[in-house]
Amino acid sequence: MSEIKYKYAYIDDDRDKVISIDEITDENREQYKYRCIGCGHELSPKAISSKCKAPHFCHKKEQVNCSGETYLHKLTKRVIKEKFDKGPTFFVEYETTKVCSNNDCKYRNPRCIEGHIPYRINLKKYFDTCTEEAFVEVKNDRYIADILLTHSEYPDRKLLIEVCVSHPCEKDKISSHLRIIEIKIREEEDVFCLQKNDVIRSQPRKVIFHSFVKEQVKPFQVKLQRYVFSPQQYINGYLTEIGCRKAHIKLHNDSFVELNIINKENCNRNCSIEEVLQWMAIYKGLRRCNLCNYYYPSRMKSENKKTCLFKEKNGIIYYPQMDDAERCENYQEVCLYNLKDFVFEEVKSSLDNNT
Repeated sequence: MSEIKYKYAYIDDDRDKVISIDEITDENREQYKYRCIGCGHELSPKAISSKCKAPHFCHKKEQVNCSGETYLHKLTKRVIKEKFDKGPTFFVEYETTKVCSNNDCKYRNPRCIEGHIPYRINLKKYFDTCTEEAFVEVKNDRYIADILLTHSEYPDRKLLIEVCVSHPCEKDKISSHLRIIEIKIREEEDVFCLQKNDVIRSQPRKVIFHSFVKEQVKPFQVKLQRYVFSPQQYINGYLTEIGCRKAHIKLHNDSFVELNIINKENCNRNCSIEEVLQWMAIYKGLRRCNLCNYYYPSRMKSENKKTCLFKEKNGIIYYPQMDDAERCENYQEVCLYNLKDFVFEEVKSSLDNNT
């Protein structure tokens, strides 16, 4: 924890009145007595007009039992309580995992789980009372909450906000399954950020949400790859995407073949058009030049194209169209790809049958 130069103080002995060092001038510095938020001892404003040092409060007595930890702890609790009591909203946000509730879906794959989805809640919709240093009872155990949020009409509804300056939230308190927001404070700047931000967000090693439901189970739709073979429009067919809820319906009534393609092993890799054509060659007898053993880069250095090697050996430079393979007597199919990662499902139902 860095050295603290106190920027806030109580005015006189009134603990409801707090003043910032930024409000102190050479003219009004003697107007009040200033008390430490941490220990209650008297403070003096320093470096008010200095161009070398930042203005701050310091204890009048040199030897005071105030490490600064108590000051940060109390200041943070005060900021949180004022934020809750005086603001129209009190937003918190943490990361969740979104999971599709349709466990029996035949297309279920890793894409049906989406992680790191920010979930924002306005706590003032669920709590109407904010209390410092309040007791909480869970079965036979009793804890003290730094900040306790409750609702006047629902006494069982509780949420704890714990401020950690040097001591993290106790393990038994966390294991009680109480909902806890643990906020770690190291310096005054952390408190200022907490005060000015509109939402308290989960952050690694800074803001931790304990015992919150972090999995959203609800029906949702993911995209599947769809292959459409309509050679009158596209010689090789084409790949597109379709929502899983409509995966049983063909996109076009006049298409020759439509396939749903699911990769259950590696959800980040899509199937390529070449891989689909190989499946079509194996199971539908489709012949395409790019699956032929004679489809090869041209030997002519000036040509950045692929030619028919069989004809080129006979002195003929020929750049075939993909469907030339259907009429070629020299076609030799080769297996270029491993299709084990993918499941190919032919779609039979047409749009007309589902209206």
